[in-house]
Amino acid sequence: MSLSSGLGPLCQTESSSQRTDSTDQVDKRSAAVMRAAKPRSSYVYWGKGISIPGDHASRLTGSFAITADIDSGHAPANGVLAALGGHFAGWSFFLRDGYPIVVMAGSTQASRIYRVAGGEAVPSGASNVRYAFVSDGGPGKGGTMTISINDRVVGSGRIEQPIVMTTELSDTFDVGFDSSTPVTDEYTLQGRFTGDIRKLEVLPGS
Repeated sequence: MSLSSGLGPLCQTESSSQRTDSTDQVDKRSAAVMRAAKPRSSYVYWGKGISIPGDHASRLTGSFAITADIDSGHAPANGVLAALGGHFAGWSFFLRDGYPIVVMAGSTQASRIYRVAGGEAVPSGASNVRYAFVSDGGPGKGGTMTISINDRVVGSGRIEQPIVMTTELSDTFDVGFDSSTPVTDEYTLQGRFTGDIRKLEVLPGS
């Protein structure tokens, strides 16, 4: 047996058709990632209990707004309206005893956790809650967070060094609860919202 014939099975080269198939698979995966990352003018969610991969949702960088049409019922509502990421890097928009609050955690250090709360509670029944962040100059720049109930401002405050991405590949964007390591310890049991969320909309660049 010749040396070349003995090594034949170990020295097979990839055929042109195999290379084409491999390239096509890479191109398809890249296209899927680009579609997932492509920014949109709005993201709309109906109801609660929704959890999607973070790279299929708005990254909440730069200016943005989140509006929620909710029904609190007859008692003060509690729980998460929307959350992105987790305790090490994330945003949470929630109600506590009816009061709208937002927490941005840049890390677990107290100096990197920012909290803005509304000074009035959401009324019983149907209402609209809006969280609007206006950046000083794009992703990673500080800015002002304003909270409104039924188009009336009830609170505002500064958030410095907002996150530009979450830290875990498994991080999600959730509606009606916080499925990851909680962004904040101000709620338990994943902060499941006690009222109804009829519609929640994320508006990047608003």
